[in-house]
Amino acid sequence: MNKNINLFYIPQCMSTQDLALELCIERKEDDFFVFTSQQVKGRGSQGRVWIQGDILSDEVKENKVERLKDLKVFKDFMPMTWVIAQDKITTPKEWLPYKVGEALKKSIDSWVSFFGVTLKEDIVLKWPNDIYSASHQKLAGILCESRKEHWIIGIGLNFQTAPKSVPDAISLVSLIEETLRDDEYYVDKLFEYLCFYLRELIS
Repeated sequence: MNKNINLFYIPQCMSTQDLALELCIERKEDDFFVFTSQQVKGRGSQGRVWIQGDILSDEVKENKVERLKDLKVFKDFMPMTWVIAQDKITTPKEWLPYKVGEALKKSIDSWVSFFGVTLKEDIVLKWPNDIYSASHQKLAGILCESRKEHWIIGIGLNFQTAPKSVPDAISLVSLIEETLRDDEYYVDKLFEYLCFYLRELIS
């Protein structure tokens, strides 16, 4: 993992998009990632609500933001948001969701190749901001919002499991022919590839 990448983690929050904007204002940083294990009111495209984790109330417990060195302690790919200054992105705004989705798909392809696993079916990009399996089940989604001279880019990937609230969702693990080992840093490696391909969008 690149040591220059700033990673922030909070166990639970309302939305990584909203938290990312708060951190951007408070800490005056313009290139970082925010992760959470549980979000109560995550936002998806077209006004959809994305809930991650088994949360039984709309109240978020008091918890602190931590700075991470990597994602090696995590077994699942968490809801995440990337904050980047708009003047660092050369991609036209109407193409940005698709290009971020393209970066995520490239990351998955590289990850599959690195670990030598086999997908049961192909994954494809769906304009403008989703990744689906060939059987039309949703694997991932992108949400790009413009806020205060920054792009707030939410990335959701169903890695270990798919949300029950989305009837057509599928997880990456369920698409893999082989059984994954318990001692590999699968999530950390996938995020490493994602960072690499997202950097191609920066001027």
